[in-house]
Amino acid sequence: MKIFLEKLLCVLAITFIYICLIPYIFIGISVRLVNKRLSVIMTSYWAFLIWYFFRRILGLSYVIKGNHNLKKKNYLVITNHIGSFDFMIINDIFYENGMMKNLKYIVKDQLKYVPIFYQTICLLNFLILKRNFEEDKNKIIEFMKSLAKNEIPACLILYPEGTRFTEEKKLKSWEFCEKTGNQKFNNVLFPRFKGLELIGSTVDQSYIDEIADITIIHKEKDVPSLWQILFTEIKGEVEINVKTTPIKDISNFKEFLLESFRRKDLILEKNK
Repeated sequence: MKIFLEKLLCVLAITFIYICLIPYIFIGISVRLVNKRLSVIMTSYWAFLIWYFFRRILGLSYVIKGNHNLKKKNYLVITNHIGSFDFMIINDIFYENGMMKNLKYIVKDQLKYVPIFYQTICLLNFLILKRNFEEDKNKIIEFMKSLAKNEIPACLILYPEGTRFTEEKKLKSWEFCEKTGNQKFNNVLFPRFKGLELIGSTVDQSYIDEIADITIIHKEKDVPSLWQILFTEIKGEVEINVKTTPIKDISNFKEFLLESFRRKDLILEKNK
């Protein structure tokens, strides 16, 4: 009975959040027509309040260990991707460091088919891509210029693997590495580097301060699903490893990213 009531509370909470978003979308769009920066800040605070409500009422069932303290700066964040609730872990890291309202995710264009949610991430000024570099190139450049021009506080989240790690996807990644002569990894997928290279070459280095290199280590062999985290008593346990690098100190973004994923692969291997 207790589990049923908790599940019901989750459903009601998610429904309530969606209902609250509907009137706000019209307000946010109206403000955006006049002042984009104000619209982004307003929506970011609104999203922060929703997350605060989500955490407190639902008691999200995972435990984060490890030192993940970050100073309040503008970050480009690169992280590995294993669990379907990894975004919640990232949210919590920046929530605890007082920067959750600054999060900007790079998300797939397919989300346009999810009404209300899609309009909300547009108002949050997320970077929405088709995952085709040639088509996305100009959009990435304009997005980075817009952040700097409007002085929008940003912690831009990038998943260089492009998808969640699975054993099946690892084998496909190995096939790609064999064809291209690149190093094969056991615990992460070979990262896509063109996006990071472009962001690094176009970003106003006085605006983005550092790259936060986050490694998420899931302690369970079978990582809980988002459904299990939200609707069951199963608790996920993760450990976080964070390394920061001033962006002005990086001369070769491709090599930086490859070294980052070599490091992640070793960390994950040691924690098996």
